[in-house]
This record gives sequence, structure tokens and C-alpha cells, in this order.
Amino acid sequence: MAHGHIEARFYPLGMLSDETKLCVRRVNNGHVTTATLLQQAVSGVLSKQGNKLFRKTIKGLQEE
Repeated sequence: MAHGHIEARFYPLGMLSDETKLCVRRVNNGHVTTATLLQQAVSGVLSKQGNKLFRKTIKGLQEE
């Protein structure tokens, strides 16, 4: 329900299971993105090449 499924209590069990898996995957992908950006930010502080990659990544995310 917290991820936009306010009618989830009325879903058939099969559909509820599928939606749950999709929500978990989406939340986990968000965690992966955060960890990757943090790692690139640290790398960007430590080297010019890391900084270039971090800036490119951020720019790519802003364009989407």
C-alpha cells in the first residue's frame, strides 16, 4: 500500500504476490543506485577520472 497500491487489500493473491516482487525489486534497485552513486562520489573526490565518471553519471540521471 505504501508504494501506490491503495487497493492492494482487494488484489487476488497471485496479483498481490507479483506486485510485491515488483515493489521489492524497485526498492532494491534504488538502494543499488544510491550505493553506486556514493561509491562514485568518493572516487570522484580521490581522482580526476573518478570525478569525470561521477559527473557523467549524474548528468545521465538528470537527462532521464
